[in-house]
Amino acid sequence: MKIIGAITIVVCSYYIGFLISVSEQKAFSQLTGLIRLLDFLLQRITYSRENLGSIFADFKDDALLECGFLSVLNNTMGETYDTLWKKAAETLCVSPHIKKELILFGIQLGKTDFITQKERTEMCRSILITEKQASQPGLDKRKRSIRALGGLAGALIAIILL
Repeated sequence: MKIIGAITIVVCSYYIGFLISVSEQKAFSQLTGLIRLLDFLLQRITYSRENLGSIFADFKDDALLECGFLSVLNNTMGETYDTLWKKAAETLCVSPHIKKELILFGIQLGKTDFITQKERTEMCRSILITEKQASQPGLDKRKRSIRALGGLAGALIAIILL
């Protein structure tokens, strides 16, 4: 019975580590999707000067759909886009630093002139790209380490309890 309990502890700890590593991958995918969204936004406001509603309705990204970011942006219900952007940013599992930058970007969303909106979008995009480039090289290694650490912690707990 002790052995079954020990195996259960190790498996559960590894699973927790696995879930944390999946969260790391989701954050990276969402960051990539946000960069694509800002690229799309820049393209559409630069060349066709469309309104934000049609831009957000036309954009598709699996990671941003899965977390609900795009659903919040497309569910206007009379709210302004700065409010919607802030709500949508809360659905993401990116770092607090990135969330703060996104919220700062969203404060003026749809409220400024074309040139200012374009500059703010480019600035936010460059911050997101910098963050992506910083996190990309070690992502796979970090995910493997988190899973291994979960299993190791479980084994250590099992040994202590036995």
